[in-house]
Amino acid sequence: MGRMVRKQVYIEPEQEALLKQRARALGVSEAELIRMGIAAMGRTAMGLPGDQRAWADELTPPTRTSRRRPLPCWKNSVGAVSER
Repeated sequence: MGRMVRKQVYIEPEQEALLKQRARALGVSEAELIRMGIAAMGRTAMGLPGDQRAWADELTPPTRTSRRRPLPCWKNSVGAVSER
């Protein structure tokens, strides 16, 4: 392993308990387990947070047959219609 950089992080008490439990079960230090997690994150594509189907719908370009509703319009204080 090459040169290390020291980092300090804040975790929830439940995360600390899980970290201790998993490190003990694997026979590695807590720091090593964190490094393993970071390495694993680097090897996988990061997904979008939340509802994957909703993101897929949002990221799909609209088509003529799209069932998307048009964006709502609002009247501003002078009565002009503005689209959002």
